[in-house]
Amino acid sequence: MDKLNVESIAKAVVENAVEIIKKTTPLVAKFVRISFECLLEIAAPLISTAKNWIQTAPLSYTIVIGFVLILLLLPRCGGGGGTGKTMKAPGRNNVRILRSSFERSPKSYFRSLRPKKA
Repeated sequence: MDKLNVESIAKAVVENAVEIIKKTTPLVAKFVRISFECLLEIAAPLISTAKNWIQTAPLSYTIVIGFVLILLLLPRCGGGGGTGKTMKAPGRNNVRILRSSFERSPKSYFRSLRPKKA
C-alpha cells in the first residue's frame, strides 16, 4: 500500500465516523433525557417516602439503625486499626504482604515461592 492510499482510507473512515456521530447524537441525547425523566418520576416518591419515614421514626430506631450501619461499613472503610503494615512481596509482581509475617520468617516465605518437587 502506498502512502496516498492509506491516507485516503483514513480520511474516508473519519468522514464516515463523523456522519455516524451526527446521525446518532440526537437519538442518544433523547434517550438520555427520557431515561432521566423516568428515573426522576420513579425516584421522587421513594425519596419523599424515605424522608417522611426518617422524620417520623422514633429516635431509638434511628440510633439502632445508625449503629448497625456503622458496624457493617466500618470494615469496608479500613477502620478498626487495619491488619498491620504491608510491603511489596519480594519475587512477585503487584502483590503486597504483611511485613510482620515476612519478618517473622523470611526463609519460609522464599521457600514457599519455589515449585514443589515431585
